[in-house]
Amino acid sequence: MGSSHEIPRYPLSKLVPWIIPLSKDYLNSSVRCIEEMKDIEEIVFTDMTSVVMVNHPDYVKHVLKEHEVYSRKRVLGNIRPLIGEGIFGSEGSLWEQQHKLIKPALHEKMMSEYFEIIQKETFELIEKWKKESRLNQSVYVDKDVNVLMLKVLIKTQFCKVDDVDYERIIELLNLFLKETGIKKYLWTTSKEYVYRKLSMRKSHEEKMIPALNELEQLLKELLEKARSQPEKKGLVLELLDNAKNEGVIGEKQVLDELKNFIFAGFDTTATVITWAIYCLSVEKKEAVSVYDEVDNKVLGAKTELPGTKRFLNEVMRLYPPVHTMARATQREDKIGEYTIPKDKWVAINIYALHRNKKFWKDPERFDSDRFLPEQLKGKAFTYIPFGQGRRACLGKALAMAELEYIFPILVKYFEFEYPESKPPKIVPDTIIKPKKPLMMHIRPR
Repeated sequence: MGSSHEIPRYPLSKLVPWIIPLSKDYLNSSVRCIEEMKDIEEIVFTDMTSVVMVNHPDYVKHVLKEHEVYSRKRVLGNIRPLIGEGIFGSEGSLWEQQHKLIKPALHEKMMSEYFEIIQKETFELIEKWKKESRLNQSVYVDKDVNVLMLKVLIKTQFCKVDDVDYERIIELLNLFLKETGIKKYLWTTSKEYVYRKLSMRKSHEEKMIPALNELEQLLKELLEKARSQPEKKGLVLELLDNAKNEGVIGEKQVLDELKNFIFAGFDTTATVITWAIYCLSVEKKEAVSVYDEVDNKVLGAKTELPGTKRFLNEVMRLYPPVHTMARATQREDKIGEYTIPKDKWVAINIYALHRNKKFWKDPERFDSDRFLPEQLKGKAFTYIPFGQGRRACLGKALAMAELEYIFPILVKYFEFEYPESKPPKIVPDTIIKPKKPLMMHIRPR
């Protein structure tokens, strides 16, 4: 066994100058800040708040592979009331049970089962955008794509009904998640530290709790509709209700799983499509290749589009939907030569990892050829938009299948023009999103 060392601490003298840049432009400032850091380094915010930043793929691999040591559940923070005991945050035997129960519904092979719904909902959006283009209206890309992906999620997995207030569900989810990003969490934790010192009440819950209560009520109504029309049930709800009827799980578990799907099952995919449309509009050379490939294929559930897939992968490198993942140690561990104490927060800044100059040549440049097979060797833990290891995104294969159909079909029908001179600013909430609505000029092809 080699010698063990304490984790190096990022000096306060270096951290202080980054406070204002990080508060103004967290993501891009974090890239530059991490460039100054060692491969592993601890940042101390208060006497109660610190985090170990893991900045090297070898260390990232260790954290994501040792999922029994590095707990996701213990870092959920403000998200916990939304997640409950659902699959996103569960651990141990409960997670194994959930994984076995739900995984069949999210396999890539299910794309053909879901294709009719996905195609129908996508073409409804295409007709909407055609109408708006005839009226010379700009389209609200991120809003429309989010609604599309939520419809696809609910209708394929839970219930094929139309009278669902999709926009309200998204509004409530966004309101809740606005309080839960890493940046917001650290800020809230620091404020709560002051509140405790001054015996003040925590005020951030005033918005979170009503939003969650209303969201749960909408989802309970959705369950009632689905159960009143069993022939319209989606596969995930079918599996959950069967398990409930057999006494394996209870009603609360069914609702928790539904909330988990709403939390993690559509927003990430919608975000990738949104940023892919933006990149298509500004990366003119890349766009030509995508349009040529799409135009020369009949698009179906399993159409092979290798160039477009590389384009989407490069979008996820530059705009990973989840910009940071965190874990907490359940026991003392060793990463390389460093000892990680029990109950220590460990974070991986995916956005910075994907733009790290040590691992990517000219990382700010959009280049889909990075994802040619010969270029990918050794990149497994340098590129992690879906995470890695056993706790990687359960729906990764299905999500990629959806991306590889929906984005190309939108490309086949439209040309997109981003009307602003500056790139959109990014909000680093739980999922990265444009700060302002991403409005695009579109032209039917």
